[in-house]
Amino acid sequence: MGVRAGGLLRRAGALLILTAGVFLFTIGMLPVQAAARHAKSAPTAPSCGHQANLNDPTNSTNKVLESYWFAIEHAGQTTTVCTLFGNVSAGDVVTGHFTLMPSTPAPGAAGPEITLVSNTASSSSTQQALFDCASYSAGADPTTAGDPCLAATTQVLTVHVPDCAFQVDLIYGEPLTAMTIGQYRSEHRWVDGQVGDRSSACTSPTPTPTPTPTPSPTGSVSPATSSPTPATSSPTPVGGVQGITTPGTGSGGIMLPLIGLGLVGLGIAAIVRSSRRWPSPPTP
Repeated sequence: MGVRAGGLLRRAGALLILTAGVFLFTIGMLPVQAAARHAKSAPTAPSCGHQANLNDPTNSTNKVLESYWFAIEHAGQTTTVCTLFGNVSAGDVVTGHFTLMPSTPAPGAAGPEITLVSNTASSSSTQQALFDCASYSAGADPTTAGDPCLAATTQVLTVHVPDCAFQVDLIYGEPLTAMTIGQYRSEHRWVDGQVGDRSSACTSPTPTPTPTPTPSPTGSVSPATSSPTPATSSPTPVGGVQGITTPGTGSGGIMLPLIGLGLVGLGIAAIVRSSRRWPSPPTP
């Protein structure tokens, strides 16, 4: 009987240790699985052929671009397209990817400049105002002073699209701070773009009024606790990229490993207990 009881305890202890190992392994995999669910993969370039306006200017035979494509983020979802036309909505985040021809300018010489630009548009006229832009220059950029665009070090440009009437364009050269629809094309430096819905006109934010002073019980006047927010000339670009969610680290994250260690302890105790000499049953 004693031998049988010892064997049962050993098997129970081994089972407890095995269960604890599986339990602790599963806990360790939870953060990895959570990160895999929330991490974003890099967008994949679509297959784009026979693209227009690869020459600079577009009415010449000087080919500057080998190809271009765009990643458009809308409501947290990213799609890749070969053209902006028909694919951009108000409030989107647009990233332009392009490849220059292998020829490069001599050291210190000016090279081709590629710019991705978004504008706010008006519903009552063809006039537009610069909203956001980013540019890449191959070689020296002679217009760095006063350049309103973010200077990119790679052939990847990202801009935010206003959440109202807009236009977004990929162009050669510097952007215009104010322009009319079609001006980049008439200047023979337009590559690709889209004019957004002009029925939603862009307006300036309304200033926050200063609250009226409220008399205190003693009759004195309490000073205002806030100041008016000045209006801006155009909407401010806002980021739309979703962050990676980090798994929680609350009390549940502490208790689960403790449970696993407790199972290990019980298993070891059972095995130690099984090694004791058990009294033999009385001989009849």
